[in-house]
Amino acid sequence: MMVGDIRVYGWALNRVTRADVEAAIRADEAEPKHNTPHNDPITEVDVVSRDEIHVYHGPRLESPWFHCIIKRSKGKWVYDGEVLYTS
Repeated sequence: MMVGDIRVYGWALNRVTRADVEAAIRADEAEPKHNTPHNDPITEVDVVSRDEIHVYHGPRLESPWFHCIIKRSKGKWVYDGEVLYTS
């Protein structure tokens, strides 16, 4: 699935709707606390489960590769933290 220019994938992709993915992206974009390097754009979205989506920022597999964890809580998608991968 594509949402604009963003590639969306994951083993649980069939367990969420396009509206869920769009809501998770909006929750990520609205979060003032996250520290994406140089305000890197969203490049990929991994649907981990029906209640968890990882939103990746910046070029794929370049070090560091940053993603935010978005979880469904009481029916709404909310920012839950961030992870930074380095090689």
